[in-house]
Amino acid sequence: MNFTFEGFSAAYNILFLIALLVFTLGVAYWTYRNVSGVSKPIRGVLITLRASVFLILILLLLNPVFTILQENRVKPEIAVLLDNSQSTIIEKGIYSGETDYKKAIGDLGLADTSNILFKTWAFSNESREMPVDSLNFSGTETDINTALTTFREQMTDEIAVILISDGIINKGRDPSYAASRFPLPIFTIALGDTSRLDDIVVQNVTSNSTGYKNTSTPVEVSVFTNGFPNTNITVQLMRDGKVIDEQIFQSDQSMLSVQDISFEVELESVGLQQYEINIPEVEGEWTTANNQEVFNIDVLDDKVRIMHLAFDIHPDVKTVRSILRSDDSIDLDYRTWIAGERFVEGDFPQNQDTLDLIILHGFPSGNQPETLIQQVREYTQGKPIVFLSGVNMDYNLFTSLYGDLSPVTVSSDSEKRDVRPLINSGQKNHPVLELPEANLDRAPPLYGPVDNINSVSGSQILMITNFRGTDLETPMLTTRTIGNIRTALLSAHGFYRWFLSPDVQLREYTIELFNNIVKWTASPPDNRLLDIQPTKTMFNETENVLIDAFLRNEAGQEENNAIIEVEISGDGYEDRLYKMSNQGRGQYRLRLGNLPEGMYQFDASAMKGNHIIEERTGEFSVGSTNLEFVNTKRNDALLTYIAEQSGGAYYRYDSVDDLKERLHQDGFFNIQTHITNREVLGYQNPFWFILVVLLLSAEWVIRKVVSLP
Repeated sequence: MNFTFEGFSAAYNILFLIALLVFTLGVAYWTYRNVSGVSKPIRGVLITLRASVFLILILLLLNPVFTILQENRVKPEIAVLLDNSQSTIIEKGIYSGETDYKKAIGDLGLADTSNILFKTWAFSNESREMPVDSLNFSGTETDINTALTTFREQMTDEIAVILISDGIINKGRDPSYAASRFPLPIFTIALGDTSRLDDIVVQNVTSNSTGYKNTSTPVEVSVFTNGFPNTNITVQLMRDGKVIDEQIFQSDQSMLSVQDISFEVELESVGLQQYEINIPEVEGEWTTANNQEVFNIDVLDDKVRIMHLAFDIHPDVKTVRSILRSDDSIDLDYRTWIAGERFVEGDFPQNQDTLDLIILHGFPSGNQPETLIQQVREYTQGKPIVFLSGVNMDYNLFTSLYGDLSPVTVSSDSEKRDVRPLINSGQKNHPVLELPEANLDRAPPLYGPVDNINSVSGSQILMITNFRGTDLETPMLTTRTIGNIRTALLSAHGFYRWFLSPDVQLREYTIELFNNIVKWTASPPDNRLLDIQPTKTMFNETENVLIDAFLRNEAGQEENNAIIEVEISGDGYEDRLYKMSNQGRGQYRLRLGNLPEGMYQFDASAMKGNHIIEERTGEFSVGSTNLEFVNTKRNDALLTYIAEQSGGAYYRYDSVDDLKERLHQDGFFNIQTHITNREVLGYQNPFWFILVVLLLSAEWVIRKVVSLP
């Protein structure tokens, strides 16, 4: 450490400070020059001590500036990202699994910190800093992109990264983009083997996540075979350990093949149902760990039962019915009015008790008989209703019939023109508006009213009308909730042109729009105070099981001072009671950690003091996953690309010594010297003030010794 005097930076006039110095020295001399009973040398010492104090204080007023040069020797830091997934310890070919992995780590010499510091991170489906001794190689997914981006967000003084992995990714984005823009060189160490062994793999299982009781749902299974030509292979569909269906196929003559198998699952019980696809072991397989895959289907009570009453012969009618019929969750019945009280499909329906929703399409109009109008009014009494506009729809008559339920009011006859819908930004989070992207500006125009229609109090305007580029206040899509009944009104028609459009996005938008309208209107309002559910219905054995909750009080406000207790139960699992953690803003979370495979139920109770706010139940499952065993071929191409794009280099697990030599040659192991140049002002150093105190103390002691007052 070197000090260099740089000069003075006085804030006062130099002549003033010189005059002050002469004056203070004169005061010091005058104070002691005529003191009697004290020897001349003692007076000289006292004068010198007093004068020194004044001199130091005046020098500090001159504000002396010093520069401190400090040299620090710093060890370089290298981050080591360790793949903690199951595939890294598979013994295959010449690769000895965990033995070779640990040998590669040992060859790096992570414990030798004499010249370098290693920071170790472990990753599989997530990434975090972890000591090497904590590796358990149990990760069921591999996400290299998250490993790189997470480290980059938290990196400090590291100068390079060593990535140890087999390069087999089965989760997250391709890490190539992150590697090409990585600020540090990445040196990759490739684990595993590139050979393929004789194996049969349940490669993919596709099924609906939800279904309805007393219906069937398809399950598609892809089976990959390697090395079993012309072999009969059995694929089983299982539930609760029992085979409920199976199919046998013969692989083709090639060594590599993929076979698609279809099952139909009969959904007979309500609730979360766990199924398994299993392939019994075939002689010669190198592993059976990838012969199974578990999946869930959440079976709901029943379909949404809808009656569609159409009073127009219009393409929109066919469009709506086509959309609703294609949805397995909807049980659709319909009637089309032709004249008088006659309908194409039969008599007017009588029993509406079993219905969840009634759709009135083009009702009412002036050409319909009064008896029919009253019959329809009575039929819809007490039921959720979706009102769809029609060519001859009379809005004044509509308001008089359904003024108690209608989400709009009509002041007089409304003029109909070519219009376009515009999403109301204030309602963009409404469930009905959870729609795919589509360019509505290029969509064919609709036909609807442009004036004299206004929303009523308590209704929600989801879409407003755009007429010739002008955004009007006229509502196009409006909803309303009265007690336990919901209604919706779509005041424009002509959607059939959207449904028949060659624009795929517009067709999907139309389908989702009508599905969302009818399902939201048919469902009862959610008046739950406690909303609690797992973050997903199925976890695997190495995942943290998370349950989230949102709690409101009886006034509908966020409740932050309650206690939510959750009891977890399951087959072969001892019942346990947990308390959820308060996250603020009415949100609560429970972390259960890893749970063994099985089906679980939870009973939650939200309490404030001795008062129970609400109780809820739910379920989830924990299953095994074979993702790490589906593809076991080392991805040399990806690891090489990551290394080259970031300025690093690629090495195999058995050539770690070559990597260390490369790091030495490139200077990564060299002790780094950091020189800091720091400017210090004199008054900022406490030394001078301590010196002043010591000088004044010495003067005081001498005065007491010679008996001066």
